[in-house]
Amino acid sequence: VGKWHLGMNCESSNDFCHHPLSHGFQYFYGLTVTNFRDCKPGQGSVFLKGAQNSLVIAIQITGITLVSLAVVQYIGLLKVPFQALGYCLLITAGSLAVLIFFFYHFRHLNCFLMRDHQIIQQPLSYENLTQRLTKEAVQFIGRNTDAPFLLVLSYLHVHTALYASKNFRGKSKHGLYGDAVEEMDWSVGKILDVLEKYNLSDKTLVYFTSDQGAHVEEISSSGEVHGGYNGIYKGGKSMNWEGGIRVPGLLRWPGVIQAGAYIDEPTSNMDIFPTIAKLAKAQLPSDRIIDGHDLMPLLQGKVTRSKHEFLFHYCNAYLNAVRWHEGNSK
Repeated sequence: VGKWHLGMNCESSNDFCHHPLSHGFQYFYGLTVTNFRDCKPGQGSVFLKGAQNSLVIAIQITGITLVSLAVVQYIGLLKVPFQALGYCLLITAGSLAVLIFFFYHFRHLNCFLMRDHQIIQQPLSYENLTQRLTKEAVQFIGRNTDAPFLLVLSYLHVHTALYASKNFRGKSKHGLYGDAVEEMDWSVGKILDVLEKYNLSDKTLVYFTSDQGAHVEEISSSGEVHGGYNGIYKGGKSMNWEGGIRVPGLLRWPGVIQAGAYIDEPTSNMDIFPTIAKLAKAQLPSDRIIDGHDLMPLLQGKVTRSKHEFLFHYCNAYLNAVRWHEGNSK
């Protein structure tokens, strides 16, 4: 439920090769891509900002080339067929028209909400979206009270474009960002409440985390600060300083994990996979190296040290940071 951000199709519009249902999930409600500013009217454009410089340079080069060819043709230095010039002009105009169409119709083409393989809202409406995601998650738990389940609830909060439902808008001291955080907090509470309702709390591991630190320098198109706060840690989203890679790891399992315990050991979101596999009594794949480790021995106090001696942090193919947790070091 929520943001998938791994795409949907490969070769055709209906092969669904990247869709959640093609990767082990049995139900999906959410976005197959990410949460773009372009999807929310009035929030500006990520694409336009990124493409602006490239487009300007490309248009300038094309313009200079066409003018130069026309001048060379006029003074007789080079014979350029008039038809070729016309085709060049036509291709340039056509390319520009396609780009302009894409930018101005991005919402209608790419911002949609799905249930399983079916598009149920296009373009996507942010109105009460977190409440809808929460409702889907609560109903999923209600349908699976008698069997083991894995629920991945991936909030759009607090990724830009920011939004908050009517009940939370304007309530916090930190603007729209704070409103969004408070709404997410409400949603987590609803999930915990429904686990209590069905007497599932003592049977359920709840893991709250993030994929990256807050985007500290994020500013809206109207100038409002939409970035978060990383405390004492330097940097933020898209950086390999502590503020970019150190994220919350809050776990809850009454009767299994000691309440109020604090573990100061390096772990990773890669650990979620082997932890879940172990709890489900499933075999990990043996045809590849698995970088994560089962967290349960650490969480239950059976061991005091994380198995991660090294954690590597990349930006694309480039190694940007390494954490070394020496085995015999204090």
